[in-house]
Amino acid sequence: MTPSLNQIARLILVFAPIAAKGQASPSPTSCADGHFIGSCAYPGLRFVDHALGMYCLNDNTAVFGYNWTWLDLDKCLTNNDGKLTPSSIGDYSSSCFNCNVSYISGVHLTCDCWNMAGTNQLQASVDLNSVIYNTNGAMGCCDQLGNKTWKGPQAG
Repeated sequence: MTPSLNQIARLILVFAPIAAKGQASPSPTSCADGHFIGSCAYPGLRFVDHALGMYCLNDNTAVFGYNWTWLDLDKCLTNNDGKLTPSSIGDYSSSCFNCNVSYISGVHLTCDCWNMAGTNQLQASVDLNSVIYNTNGAMGCCDQLGNKTWKGPQAG
């Protein structure tokens, strides 16, 4: 028995919002590189919306300097059924909220995220050191590289 086009269209209308809310990924690329902690000054980090900023050591040995770098974590992480996972598909912030970054024991992003069915909110956490790397003073993840400048925001 082959379903009619009307039946298929109704199924798409029913399941599309559910899949979108829980971020069902078609096939995320695994991209857990990490190890930025040794070369970035994470105690001075800033987390605004879904962007992470901090000073990272560059490769200019004549100056031996740090660059201020911002990285959009939406390009690094996805919500996989209520769990934050590294992915080049990203877009975790569309289904996760109340996010914050802590650096008491490592550097962790913690959010409340919807499961795939969109029925439960689960607390999710990911160790950002397993996802983010430093390349010449710019943080990166997966196939994304953040921006960098010599000077970051002033301490407030």
